[in-house]
Amino acid sequence: MRRILLTFTAAAAVTSAFALSTSTSHLGRQINPLKARNPLASYVENKAKSQHSNILLRENSNQELSMEWGYCEGIQTALPMAPGEFKGAIILPAEVANQFAGAVLSSISVGNPVDASTVDAYYNYENPIREATVWLAESFDAEPFVSAKGELGEDGFGWSTIELPEPYTLKAGTPVIIGYTIDIPENDGEIYAVLTDYSYDVNEYSFWIYSNYAGLDDEGYLVFDGDPRWQDVAEEFGNIAIRARIAGDMLPVNMATTVGYQAPQYAAPGEPFNILSMIRNDGANLLTSVEYTLEVQGMAPQTCTVEVNPPLEYNAISDVLSMEFICDTKGNNVAYELYISALNGEKLAEHEAPMSGTLLCIEDGYPKNNVFEEATGTWCGWCVYGYAGMEYMSEHYSDLGFIGIAVHNDAQMGVTGEGQAYEEFGTYVSGYPSAYVNRDMGNDVYPDPEELENEFNWIHNIPAYATISATIEAGESDNVIKLSTVTEFGDTEGNTNYQIGYTVVENGVGPYPQQNYCSGAGYDCYGFQNMDPIVLLTFNDVARNCSKPMGIEGSLPASIEQGQKYTYETEITLDDVTDPKNARVIAMVINKNNGAIENACSVNVAELTSVNKLSVSKEEVFVYGTKGALNFRVNASKANVYTIDGRCVTNGVKGNSLRLPAGVYIVTLNGKTCKVAVR
Repeated sequence: MRRILLTFTAAAAVTSAFALSTSTSHLGRQINPLKARNPLASYVENKAKSQHSNILLRENSNQELSMEWGYCEGIQTALPMAPGEFKGAIILPAEVANQFAGAVLSSISVGNPVDASTVDAYYNYENPIREATVWLAESFDAEPFVSAKGELGEDGFGWSTIELPEPYTLKAGTPVIIGYTIDIPENDGEIYAVLTDYSYDVNEYSFWIYSNYAGLDDEGYLVFDGDPRWQDVAEEFGNIAIRARIAGDMLPVNMATTVGYQAPQYAAPGEPFNILSMIRNDGANLLTSVEYTLEVQGMAPQTCTVEVNPPLEYNAISDVLSMEFICDTKGNNVAYELYISALNGEKLAEHEAPMSGTLLCIEDGYPKNNVFEEATGTWCGWCVYGYAGMEYMSEHYSDLGFIGIAVHNDAQMGVTGEGQAYEEFGTYVSGYPSAYVNRDMGNDVYPDPEELENEFNWIHNIPAYATISATIEAGESDNVIKLSTVTEFGDTEGNTNYQIGYTVVENGVGPYPQQNYCSGAGYDCYGFQNMDPIVLLTFNDVARNCSKPMGIEGSLPASIEQGQKYTYETEITLDDVTDPKNARVIAMVINKNNGAIENACSVNVAELTSVNKLSVSKEEVFVYGTKGALNFRVNASKANVYTIDGRCVTNGVKGNSLRLPAGVYIVTLNGKTCKVAVR
């Protein structure tokens, strides 16, 4: 189910925090998206894939184990609810009761509510609700059989623990409702009373509320209507912040979950590469080491053991772990599976839900242009961050292969609704604003300048499996152009599924009124803190509905040969383009097996009044320096490279990269000369 980003991020989860803004309407409350800005942490959270190891129960031991049992992975977000009595709960199901039978449940911990108006310079918040009643019940319809009233801590986003008057012994086959009750006072949208982890895997037991919450309207507002009722809202909001202290010598040990991982897109054949992961300890014993197994298509399984330091207690999440593997199977879309195979040195009898993906593994590739598609809308007040980010990247990184496309979901420029060009893309968007790189819909990047720049620097030296160039000329009819592409691949491959796609984008669109939630903020919002709550903006890189971004059937052959040039032509009608002189076409090679953009190029649209005028995809910079190398964006076989004092380094470059020591070099190619620094 598609989630809508309605989150408020705790200061503990961010490296550079945002302030909070709320809106109200006659329908209810709206929460605006705020996201963690630690690049790796946010990446692995958004890539989160569960992989549960098997449970090994402790036997023949007199040691009593204990755990804070629950579903919440850590408090990350806060939600507003209607004033009045509120109840939240989780379910300890019968299958868990069977495993834990005989263990005792002695206390319940809940997340502290947040008063958004109390934030200080360090992004600490106060808790405006200082009392709660925790309870246990046999069902949602039954009265609690155990309850206790207790005090909640003064810090918003913290945890508070309330002891039960007497421990409850879990019984085999008997589920238990674990909940709490608070009174939410009347407020002006500043009290965020319910805490969740938002982004982690959910289930039918992990977030129940007794409330008159009735869903979300089209603009993301929470609607409250009718009588209170018990309902499951985990899919919308994540896992509620409730945990129970359970103790007993029969609790599970050597049990862990991979909460997220990061694998490279490219691996050089036979050379080591690293996979990063973060794991959560689901066992009651300390977790000190984990062994991962990687199964790469065409290779024997590989294992790598890493120490977990510091050791993890139950429900704790590790720092980033790094495993080293190799790939010897050459090609594109080389499939792999990754899973936990041992914990604390003990091999697991079986594993579940391996994490899967693909690698590009070739000797030489092509220079790559990276496409950043931004999900945005004029109704989205935080989308001014995306506006600032895309403008910054276009100004500073276009010459290095950054291609920006603004995919709007609004009345003025929308392309994501039913039957529109980006309909399929829009169904995978996790929230607004967000950006997706080369159509990797499992990794949404917060599109402010800092995050986009970090992501671009992480990937821009990765080679491409394919290259594409394009030309455009005026068609025979008004508002019609002809797009011609030439595509080449880095390997021979049969039974492929590659297609040519394109997006028409336009600059200088508007001005249109843009919601601005940064207005009046006491911190830097790239200038938007000094602007009105609604600001007139002129938009660039706006995707138009004449696009075919998902690929055109039959535009590339089913089998490809390395180095063979494949041509394709199609006509584009620019009916929804305001001014063709401000438009350009982004031509893309789409891998339909995984939806990824293998490579792309940008070509300006010629003035349609001049039929013979031709526009060719251009390379503003044909060579650029990185750490230890010169990288060429065009065929470099005729390139000459000299030191700054005129000594010749080479009279021709094999491939599109030349390894060099740090320094400044003079490069000439096809009549062009430039000075390039290698770090």
